[in-house]
Amino acid sequence: MAHPSLTPDFADDIVVALVRHAEGNDYSLALSYYYTVQPILKTSLALELLFDAMVRTNATEALLFSRTHPEHTREQLFRRWIGGVLDGGKGDKSGQVSQLAFMPFDATEEAWFEEYLTKGEGRSLRRAKDTVLVRMT
Repeated sequence: MAHPSLTPDFADDIVVALVRHAEGNDYSLALSYYYTVQPILKTSLALELLFDAMVRTNATEALLFSRTHPEHTREQLFRRWIGGVLDGGKGDKSGQVSQLAFMPFDATEEAWFEEYLTKGEGRSLRRAKDTVLVRMT
Protein backbone atom coordinates (compact mmCIF):
# COMPACT_ATOMS: atom_id res chain seq x y z
CA MET A 1 0.00 0.00 0.00
CA ALA A 2 2.81 2.43 0.80
CA HIS A 3 5.24 1.39 -1.90
CA PRO A 4 6.88 4.50 -3.44
CA SER A 5 6.09 3.28 -6.96
CA LEU A 6 2.34 3.63 -6.41
CA THR A 7 0.77 6.61 -8.07
CA PRO A 8 0.40 9.60 -5.79
CA ASP A 9 -3.39 9.54 -6.20
CA PHE A 10 -3.63 7.53 -3.01
CA ALA A 11 -1.14 9.52 -0.93
CA ASP A 12 -3.80 11.03 1.33
CA ASP A 13 -5.40 7.65 1.96
CA ILE A 14 -2.02 6.09 2.68
CA VAL A 15 -1.04 8.80 5.17
CA VAL A 16 -4.42 8.64 6.91
CA ALA A 17 -4.26 4.84 7.20
CA LEU A 18 -0.67 4.79 8.44
CA VAL A 19 -1.27 7.45 11.09
CA ARG A 20 -4.60 6.07 12.29
CA HIS A 21 -3.26 2.54 12.57
CA ALA A 22 0.06 3.39 14.20
CA GLU A 23 0.56 1.08 17.14
CA GLY A 24 1.66 2.58 20.42
CA ASN A 25 1.90 6.09 18.93
CA ASP A 26 4.80 4.95 16.76
CA TYR A 27 4.43 7.11 13.68
CA SER A 28 7.73 6.12 12.11
CA LEU A 29 6.09 4.26 9.22
CA ALA A 30 3.79 7.17 8.34
CA LEU A 31 6.60 9.71 8.61
CA SER A 32 9.01 7.52 6.67
CA TYR A 33 6.46 7.20 3.90
CA TYR A 34 5.92 10.96 3.80
CA TYR A 35 9.61 11.86 3.83
CA THR A 36 10.47 9.22 1.22
CA VAL A 37 7.67 9.84 -1.27
CA GLN A 38 7.15 13.58 -0.61
CA PRO A 39 3.52 13.45 -1.77
CA ILE A 40 1.39 16.53 -2.17
CA LEU A 41 -1.45 16.06 0.28
CA LYS A 42 -4.83 17.16 -1.03
CA THR A 43 -7.09 16.85 2.00
CA SER A 44 -6.98 18.74 5.27
CA LEU A 45 -7.55 15.48 7.17
CA ALA A 46 -4.35 13.93 5.82
CA LEU A 47 -2.37 17.11 6.50
CA GLU A 48 -3.71 17.42 10.06
CA LEU A 49 -3.08 13.76 10.92
CA LEU A 50 0.43 13.88 9.47
CA PHE A 51 1.17 17.12 11.30
CA ASP A 52 -0.13 15.75 14.61
CA ALA A 53 2.13 12.72 14.15
CA MET A 54 5.05 15.08 13.56
CA VAL A 55 4.24 17.11 16.68
CA ARG A 56 4.11 13.97 18.82
CA THR A 57 7.37 12.71 17.34
CA ASN A 58 9.50 15.86 17.04
CA ALA A 59 8.09 19.33 17.76
CA THR A 60 10.99 21.13 16.09
CA GLU A 61 10.52 19.22 12.82
CA ALA A 62 6.79 19.94 12.97
CA LEU A 63 7.45 23.68 13.35
CA LEU A 64 9.82 23.64 10.38
CA PHE A 65 7.22 21.71 8.35
CA SER A 66 4.55 24.30 9.17
CA ARG A 67 6.79 27.04 7.80
CA THR A 68 6.72 25.48 4.33
CA HIS A 69 3.02 26.25 3.87
CA PRO A 70 1.16 29.38 2.76
CA GLU A 71 0.34 32.00 5.42
CA HIS A 72 -3.21 30.88 6.29
CA THR A 73 -2.36 27.19 6.48
CA ARG A 74 0.83 28.02 8.34
CA GLU A 75 -1.12 29.93 11.00
CA GLN A 76 -3.54 27.04 11.47
CA LEU A 77 -0.70 24.54 11.73
CA PHE A 78 1.20 26.81 14.14
CA ARG A 79 -1.80 27.01 16.48
CA ARG A 80 -2.26 23.26 16.19
CA TRP A 81 1.45 22.85 16.95
CA ILE A 82 1.25 24.89 20.16
CA GLY A 83 -1.86 23.03 21.29
CA GLY A 84 -0.32 19.67 20.45
CA VAL A 85 2.88 20.38 22.35
CA LEU A 86 1.14 21.73 25.44
CA ASP A 87 -1.67 19.17 25.46
CA GLY A 88 0.60 16.26 24.55
CA GLY A 89 3.20 17.18 27.14
CA LYS A 90 1.51 15.47 30.07
CA GLY A 91 4.59 13.39 30.78
CA ASP A 92 6.89 15.56 28.68
CA LYS A 93 9.78 13.11 28.72
CA SER A 94 11.39 14.82 25.73
CA GLY A 95 11.16 18.33 27.22
CA GLN A 96 9.10 19.65 24.30
CA VAL A 97 6.94 21.83 26.56
CA SER A 98 9.94 23.58 28.06
CA GLN A 99 11.47 23.97 24.60
CA LEU A 100 8.28 25.65 23.39
CA ALA A 101 9.02 28.76 25.42
CA PHE A 102 12.48 29.11 23.89
CA MET A 103 11.84 28.30 20.21
CA PRO A 104 13.02 30.96 17.76
CA PHE A 105 9.91 32.55 16.23
CA ASP A 106 9.65 35.25 13.64
CA ALA A 107 7.54 38.35 14.44
CA THR A 108 4.39 36.83 12.93
CA GLU A 109 4.74 33.59 14.89
CA GLU A 110 5.42 35.58 18.05
CA ALA A 111 2.11 37.42 17.61
CA TRP A 112 0.24 34.17 16.87
CA PHE A 113 1.83 32.53 19.91
CA GLU A 114 0.85 35.27 22.34
CA GLU A 115 -2.65 35.70 20.91
CA TYR A 116 -3.39 31.97 20.90
CA LEU A 117 -2.27 31.44 24.51
CA THR A 118 -3.71 34.64 26.00
CA LYS A 119 -6.94 35.31 24.06
CA GLY A 120 -7.52 32.33 21.77
CA GLU A 121 -8.51 28.71 22.27
CA GLY A 122 -5.12 27.90 23.77
CA ARG A 123 -5.66 29.98 26.90
CA SER A 124 -7.48 27.05 28.53
CA LEU A 125 -4.56 24.67 27.97
CA ARG A 126 -2.57 23.57 30.97
CA ARG A 127 0.68 25.54 31.26
CA ALA A 128 -0.49 28.18 28.74
CA LYS A 129 0.01 31.10 31.13
CA ASP A 130 3.32 29.75 32.41
CA THR A 131 4.64 29.30 28.88
CA VAL A 132 3.72 32.86 27.91
CA LEU A 133 5.31 34.24 31.07
CA VAL A 134 8.54 32.31 30.54
CA ARG A 135 8.69 33.46 26.93
CA MET A 136 8.20 37.11 27.91
CA THR A 137 11.08 37.12 30.38
